[in-house]
Amino acid sequence: MEAYDKYLKASSLSFLDEGAGGKQPNTQKAIHLLKQVIQLDPGFADAFALLSINYGHYSADAVNPRQWLDSAMILAGKAIEINPELEQGYRAMAFVKQQLGHFDESLKWLMKAHEISPYSTPEVLHLTTCEKMTMQLLING
Repeated sequence: MEAYDKYLKASSLSFLDEGAGGKQPNTQKAIHLLKQVIQLDPGFADAFALLSINYGHYSADAVNPRQWLDSAMILAGKAIEINPELEQGYRAMAFVKQQLGHFDESLKWLMKAHEISPYSTPEVLHLTTCEKMTMQLLING
């Protein structure tokens, strides 16, 4: 129960800083809590996925963004490995790929998340964003 409570708090903190850049205090607190969650429950796939997303956000302002994104990719992969039936791991992987500028790969991961949870609003919104970015890349060369 302690792990789940910490996960919920981290999730709320993550939401507060979403889109505000990486080194926001709530993002840093969420990362700290999620590491605790994983220590308490190493099979908590959603915690790995959320930590991956927070690392992706953190990378935006990091001195070494690629290191954070590489770690985020590993964490997303772990979430998928633990529970391939949950869309959160695929959504996390899509976010990391998007942060790396690999919009076509991001779209593939989002499509997998969409297959699992076709009516989930985040996937639909994220799909639209990736489709627009991919089209821009195709048009602009």
